[in-house]
Amino acid sequence: MLDVTVALRAFRELTETVRSLGAAVGTARRNAAEVREAKQLLGLNDPAGEAYRSDAVHPLYTPGKLHPDNEAALLAASSDLGLEQAVLRDVIQVDVTDNSLLLFGSPTSEGLSRIVFDYAPLPDRDGLACIDRPLDFAYAWNLDPESVGDGEVGRYVPGKGVVRRPPWQISNFRSKGPTRLVPETDSEGMITEDYLLITRMRNFLSPAAQAQGRFLVSFGGAHGTGTRAVACLFRDKRLLRQVLEALKARHREASGQLAGIPKAYQLLFRVSGIEHTSMGSIPNNLELVDAVILGDNDASWDLARRRVTPRLEDQPSEDGTGS
Repeated sequence: MLDVTVALRAFRELTETVRSLGAAVGTARRNAAEVREAKQLLGLNDPAGEAYRSDAVHPLYTPGKLHPDNEAALLAASSDLGLEQAVLRDVIQVDVTDNSLLLFGSPTSEGLSRIVFDYAPLPDRDGLACIDRPLDFAYAWNLDPESVGDGEVGRYVPGKGVVRRPPWQISNFRSKGPTRLVPETDSEGMITEDYLLITRMRNFLSPAAQAQGRFLVSFGGAHGTGTRAVACLFRDKRLLRQVLEALKARHREASGQLAGIPKAYQLLFRVSGIEHTSMGSIPNNLELVDAVILGDNDASWDLARRRVTPRLEDQPSEDGTGS
């Protein structure tokens, strides 16, 4: 005869196991839902109506040739988007801006980003100057060699070998924290730490896009290694959940509403664990440094559009003339 106490203990253990499994399943479902929500927030939920902007303008590459670090980030996003082949646009007409747009690469290598963030080539040296901030960004790239100081940052780029560039940085326009975030290098000048800046905003490039709720998301590192770290974000479910929680918390603080997700924000990440191989300088670790809610009102978007429209309309058409 089975001892009753043993039977009861076994029943209790079975019940606790079932409850634990149920809780685990519930947690897994919640986690999966949060990851989907985070990806949706980053513009990676539905490729319909979205366009990838490829205006390859990096000074070390032939115009129109996608930089390998930007390509790696794009391919990582394409996997999430379910695209078998990414659509690249070397030229984008003004009416195409009615779509939601995903931009991969900083203004150093991505042409539309130069317009959106208001950067222009320096007349006498390699680099870019920020003419004006069309929106009240918390963070932006510092791409002026005379401003970032001496030294070079080295990294491996496929097809190029070791490439050394000025020590591009991220400028901090907030009242707290260091005013500049500077990538680190080892004793040989090879990059060991970089930064990735993700900016989501309404697509203010056309009134139609703005009215229809289209968005624009920029993924750009201080250097290409930072841009390449986009792949780390997409495969790190824990980090995606952390991003979502941080943005929801910032939204509550800014709006006083208990629920909701911001439509415009910036995310700053520290990139580390960089391995230097012939396939490139590949990062393995990504850490969320800051999440900032950007102002979101029609007047600000309209003003930004008026500032950038002249430059947007100066873009060449397919036949090489101005559009």
